[in-house]
Amino acid sequence: MGWNLLLILYIVALIGCCMGFKNYIWFLNVGYGGAVALLGVAMIVMMISGTLPLNVVSIIQCVLFLGYGLRLALFTLIRDLKNKNYQKVVGAEFGTDMKFFLKFIIWIYCGALYVAEVSPAFFRLYNNSGFTPLQIVGLVISLIAV
Repeated sequence: MGWNLLLILYIVALIGCCMGFKNYIWFLNVGYGGAVALLGVAMIVMMISGTLPLNVVSIIQCVLFLGYGLRLALFTLIRDLKNKNYQKVVGAEFGTDMKFFLKFIIWIYCGALYVAEVSPAFFRLYNNSGFTPLQIVGLVISLIAV
């Protein structure tokens, strides 16, 4: 089932969302974008290295993961750091301390969640599924989201 590859993707997702240890809110916004972007890159690397079958449509999907993730991570990071109105809305919770154990639990959960969110693309590659028109529908939806 490719558990070793899923473990690699999970570690990549954990790296992508680790900035939440600085501010726990970032696990869910900046970290989400970072994890999705890195997961897209990781799957491209797996395809280029021959670990996963090379599929042009899947490469496009992974590039869209990268673009979406970078756009989201940069937008939320800039908003969180520069926008005083946003900081007022978030209020006292912005940047407050949280126990390390709770941050660790959130981090572990978010890493698994972000891998699960991109897993359809991974399983399509892993099972060497052929091209279907539904893939184009998914690419169009992803392109609109970016």
